[in-house]
Amino acid sequence: MINTDYKLAKRVIYTLLVSSGLFVLLFSVISFDQTIAANGQIVADEKLIFMQAQYTATIKHIFVKRGEYVQKNQALLSLDNTLNYLQTDKMTTELTIINNKIDILSTEIILLKENKMLSKPEYDQSHLHSLRLHIHDSEQTIQFMRQEQLLQLKHLQLIRWQIKDAEKLNLMHEKLYLKKFVSLQQLLTSRQMLRLDQMQLITEKMAYHKLTASIAEKISLLNEFKSEQLAELNQKILDLKQQQKRLKINLETNRFLASQSILPAPVSGYILAITEL
Repeated sequence: MINTDYKLAKRVIYTLLVSSGLFVLLFSVISFDQTIAANGQIVADEKLIFMQAQYTATIKHIFVKRGEYVQKNQALLSLDNTLNYLQTDKMTTELTIINNKIDILSTEIILLKENKMLSKPEYDQSHLHSLRLHIHDSEQTIQFMRQEQLLQLKHLQLIRWQIKDAEKLNLMHEKLYLKKFVSLQQLLTSRQMLRLDQMQLITEKMAYHKLTASIAEKISLLNEFKSEQLAELNQKILDLKQQQKRLKINLETNRFLASQSILPAPVSGYILAITEL
């Protein structure tokens, strides 16, 4: 056994896998961490540390060379982040588009609930425009039917007044007939006119009730359609918000990566090799 002062050598190999389209750089670093006194045999503690670039980029400049001693966090190489910045701009544009779509759909939901038409040209997208036209046409039809219903109601009132007059006339003819002031034919004619008015009232009532039922059905179908469309629009907003959330995360990550244009040394040591793979 002999006493030997020696430096414990820790050999660290780390790999920078930075794609430049043609090659990958391998940096091997050996570092001496501490000095101790001991009896025995020198054994090297080897460990592999892989440093891999987090995104694809072109190597712009290598700052070190073989045999050079580097300090921890010293710049080893720089990357060209042009593509990364372009991707950031693209994501920003996509996020703006998604935000605009969410605003449009949210406005559309409000207007649908308030039964209003959207007139701003920037909102005239094909699907929403068709949706608004369908609702508008249905509401116009209902409005026309209600006007017709009002006319029928007025006509019914006129027929009721007409029947009252016919009843009074028929009663008068019956009294005059008993007194021989009118003929039987006149009395029968009066009764026939009364029956005709009564039949017309029944017919008009049936038409009025039928129209009322049609209006109720139209309103029910329109409300059902609106509910379906509101549910569809809400689902679209939910899907867009999920896309928005994912895109925001990716955008922040991309911005962070774009700022990491310098790759530093993880430990202090000597550059043993710069190898093309």
